[in-house]
Amino acid sequence: MTATLRPYLSAVRATLQAALCLENFSSQVVERHNKPEVEVRSSKELLLQPVTISRNEKEKVLIEGSINSVRVSIAVKQADEIEKILCHKFMRFMMMRAENFFILRRKPVEQKKIFTIQGCYPVIRCLLRRRGWVEKKMVHRSGPTLLPPQKDLDSSAMGDSDTTEDEDEDEDEEFQPSQLFDFDDLLKFDDLDGTHALMVGLCLNLRNLPWFDEVDANSFFPRCYCLGAEDDKKAFIGDKQPKKQEKNPVLVSPEFVDEALCACEEYLSNLAHMDIDKDLEAPLYLTPEGWSLFLQRYYQVVHEGAELRHLDTQVQRCEDILQQLQAVVPQIDMEGDRNIWIVKPGAKSRGRGIMCMDHLEEMLKLVNGNPVVMKDGKWVVQKYIERPLLIFGTKFDLRQWFLVTDWNPLTVWFYRDSYIRFSTQPFSLKNLDNSVHLCNNSIQKHLENSCHRHPLLPPDNMWSSQRFQAHLQEMGAPNAWSTIIVPGMKDAVIHALQTSQDTVQCRKASFELYGADFVFGEDFQPWLIEINASPTMAPSTAVTARLCAGVQADTLRVVIDRMLDRNCDTGAFELIYKQPVTTSPASTPRPSCLLPMYSDTRARSSDDSTASWWALRPCRPQARP
Repeated sequence: MTATLRPYLSAVRATLQAALCLENFSSQVVERHNKPEVEVRSSKELLLQPVTISRNEKEKVLIEGSINSVRVSIAVKQADEIEKILCHKFMRFMMMRAENFFILRRKPVEQKKIFTIQGCYPVIRCLLRRRGWVEKKMVHRSGPTLLPPQKDLDSSAMGDSDTTEDEDEDEDEEFQPSQLFDFDDLLKFDDLDGTHALMVGLCLNLRNLPWFDEVDANSFFPRCYCLGAEDDKKAFIGDKQPKKQEKNPVLVSPEFVDEALCACEEYLSNLAHMDIDKDLEAPLYLTPEGWSLFLQRYYQVVHEGAELRHLDTQVQRCEDILQQLQAVVPQIDMEGDRNIWIVKPGAKSRGRGIMCMDHLEEMLKLVNGNPVVMKDGKWVVQKYIERPLLIFGTKFDLRQWFLVTDWNPLTVWFYRDSYIRFSTQPFSLKNLDNSVHLCNNSIQKHLENSCHRHPLLPPDNMWSSQRFQAHLQEMGAPNAWSTIIVPGMKDAVIHALQTSQDTVQCRKASFELYGADFVFGEDFQPWLIEINASPTMAPSTAVTARLCAGVQADTLRVVIDRMLDRNCDTGAFELIYKQPVTTSPASTPRPSCLLPMYSDTRARSSDDSTASWWALRPCRPQARP
């Protein structure tokens, strides 16, 4: 008798879990460890779906659900009356458990307050449950088979105090649904299709900013080139030639000074478009061989300390050229004399693969030596800010969150709180190690703080924006935050989104939270370094523990509470941009030659998490903000 009942005990138990599914499911066949087949028919009713278990052609169990009851019929060949009675009693027991479980969750299901989380977001889970939402847990897929769900170890590790360990085990073991959502109908973080979440997309899209606004992207985004594109590589080689000359240039010979000054004059001529009428057959001022020799001498001066020999008349000419460059080159104030560039993989996060380099040959060798890289075109080079704003002689950057709740009309929310991340080592342009120049916490957390650092720097290498504002006051710049830094960051975010708007496959009832990284110049000018989708919410320090919990709570206020109450509290989020409704995202069409590349790429550039997202289902169709 026990051997007869055991297959059904496991099969029916698993089937009742599989039957707790939601609307718009395609048919799924699930193979369990005892080999029954469970077919769930699609239905738009939020009910227990009819389920048939068939271990073979002669033994079947049919479970039919309704809104208030569950019927179970059983047909077993060559079973005596006692076995049938025991089977029916067990089925009835399982039916009552399933019915009670379903009725308890019937009310929130009818209100469509259902959410799914993939990844570790204990704060979101807790806040949604407080709002009366019910979680539909994810399962792990392996081909066509849906495996039994595993316990969410990440939630426990992150301290999800909303449920006890016993409650989690009970829910997972007895009532865990075994189907996946149809994500096409879910409110969830929206993919960017490889636009500004990828460094390549940000580099390409911002070149089209003049089609959207009368702003020069060079005024807030360091020069950037894609080494996989031949035209970009040639433009980068021309940019890499040193242009800036100091009042007292350290050059090898007076003739070399003349060559540098002529190069600067030619550069100014190109900026003024005076090269349009230039004869295409006219020889360049410097041949490729001449540029190679020029670079060798430049490296001797800058890196090897070659002695200066110049004429007094050249000093005044250098000063005149510098004044002209100052008037037309927005990035002149962040330049240095070492011509350092950052080489980045276009679609990686957490600082992986990034290098600071100051020799052209090394950068080109890095890319040319890898045919896969050349084919994908994913390496980019970005001008390094050689004169950054420092705090106690140490480099830092700032993580700024912003929220996009609609792409047409483009609607952007800016978070008033942010945090800055310090390097573990004192700043130096002579040391190009990542520990000096990359402030990503994923890199710096593995390093020890230098014994030469200032004692007032935080041991955990993070400050809140409030602490940073206090430091600005101590520096004698109390208004820099409100008059230069914040307005500059808002403008940079809006311009980056404007240029990406018509490349994003957007949809209504979706949103996404982003993390933008900024570095500041000595004049407090913010420079946008990159934008990350799915920014980390891990409480790595006391600062991020408070701020990450706050931004998650305020995100729910904007995307959920504001649908019901337009005047609700949105926390630290501020609506900074809402575009007029248009039939197409871009009011002015781009010429076909300027369409960005890689718009179909689905990769995400998360700063610190790997493709984590969490999904919500709205109570009603989303109203426009």
